[in-house]
Amino acid sequence: DILLAAEARNLGIRFGPGHGQWALYASGGEAMRLRGGYDDDFQKFEEAHLCAEGLSPGNRKEELRSKVLEFERSDQYQMMTPASENPNEKSNVAYFDLFVLFCIFANTACGAMDHFDGRTVPLAPGFGPADNCCDPNCLVRNADRCGRGIIYISSDWFELLKWAEFVFSIIFTLELILKVMGLWSFQAFLFENFPTNFIDFLIVIISDIFLVLEFLSMPVFF
Repeated sequence: DILLAAEARNLGIRFGPGHGQWALYASGGEAMRLRGGYDDDFQKFEEAHLCAEGLSPGNRKEELRSKVLEFERSDQYQMMTPASENPNEKSNVAYFDLFVLFCIFANTACGAMDHFDGRTVPLAPGFGPADNCCDPNCLVRNADRCGRGIIYISSDWFELLKWAEFVFSIIFTLELILKVMGLWSFQAFLFENFPTNFIDFLIVIISDIFLVLEFLSMPVFF
């Protein structure tokens, strides 16, 4: 089992010349030994380089075994090696994450554009503040945009922000669906980065519910 553990760590073992003597050397690729007790602090040994030597006269060779286990498995090391360490390998930019981050900032900017207009609607005779008129003849009534005849926000800004909210809600919902599909499990998605993913899920679902109610012109009670 020592030989198998050494092979998995790109190590070779030479025994001798004396009884119980051994030497470890890098074989089959670069060998990596953890030093200092930190997961990201490794000592590198090139091919055929002497890594360690010692004496283990017993049959179990405990000292040799402990030295082998100080090295990291070659497959695990490949997963931990940053792509930037290989000059021939292009950096893997997460364009999807950058796009989602851009959408988050854009959505925040659109929310900041919501402002109070404050103009009053010159109402025609027969209409009063309680009618929530958005035009003099009260052809459009909207308590949110023109409550009691006071324009909260202009119609152009109102439509722009409403459709921007609709588009961003679709983008964030698709992002959520793609993440769940990528992990092949809704439970795995929730607990992969808990509680961040769970909070993200709640925000998206609640936003979608209110968006659907708004487009269906259904009143929402708190």
